Amino acid sequence: MTRLRDIIRREPSRGLSIPPWLDRLLSVGIVSTDPQVVRRQRCVNVAAYAGAVSGLSYIVLTSLYDLYGLLPLNAHNLMLIVAGLVLPLGHRLGEHFVAITYLVLISIGQIYVIFMLGILSDLHIFFTLAGAMLFFFGIENWKLFLGFFFYAAALLLFALNLAPVDGYLLPNDGRLRDIVSSHTLMSVVTINAALIFYALVLVNRDTLRPLTTGVINMLTSAFNIEWSLLMAASVMMSVPLIVAFALLQKHLTRGFGAGGVKG
Repeated sequence: MTRLRDIIRREPSRGLSIPPWLDRLLSVGIVSTDPQVVRRQRCVNVAAYAGAVSGLSYIVLTSLYDLYGLLPLNAHNLMLIVAGLVLPLGHRLGEHFVAITYLVLISIGQIYVIFMLGILSDLHIFFTLAGAMLFFFGIENWKLFLGFFFYAAALLLFALNLAPVDGYLLPNDGRLRDIVSSHTLMSVVTINAALIFYALVLVNRDTLRPLTTGVINMLTSAFNIEWSLLMAASVMMSVPLIVAFALLQKHLTRGFGAGGVKG
C-alpha cells in the first residue's frame, strides 16, 4: 500500500529542463516583462555564450599550434569571448540591441578570419547558422530577420568569391587549415545543438505547448480523464478549422481538380 501511495503522489515527469543556475545565467541583463521578448533575448544569450565558448576553444587550439604566429587570429577570438560575456548586459538598451550588435560584430569578425586563413579553413561555414537568427527576432519581426538573413547571405557570397584560398596568415601551412576546418565543423554542430536544445526546452514548457497538447495535459492524469471537458474543448478547437474550411472550400476544390488533371 505504501508503494502504491507513493506512485499516486509522484510528480509527473517534466521532460526537458535546464538547471536553475543555468536558467539564471541565460537571463542575465534581461529586464523586459514581456514573455515573448524575454524568450528571444534568452536565445540571444545562448548564442552569445556559445560564441564565447567557441572563441575560447579556438584560442586554446591556435595557442597550442603557434602561439605568436596566430596572434592576429586570436584577436578575433578574444573579441568573441568579450562580446559573449559583456553584450548580454545591454538588453536594457533595447529589445533588439544586443542581437543586432552581436550579429554585426561576429559577421565582420568572421569575414576577417576568413581572409586571414582562407577558404580552405572552412570558416565561412559559420554563415550557415544564419537561420538561427529567427530565434533572436521572432516571427513577428520577420522583416528584420529577412534583412539580416540576406545580409549574412551576401557576406557568404562575398567571402566565397573574393577571399583568398589560402589566406594571408601562414598561407603555406596546410596542416593548420585542416585542423581549423575540423574544429569549425565541430563548433557549428555544437552551436546548432545548443540552440536546438534550448528551443526544445522552451517548447516543452506548459505556456508554449500547442493548444491540443495543453488541453490534454490539463484535463487528463494517470487516474482520471475529464471526458466532458475534453470533448467540449475539442469542439471549441475544431470550430476555427471548420470555419476556415468553409471559407476556403472553393479554392481547395479548385486546387484538387487542377492537380488531378494530367497534360
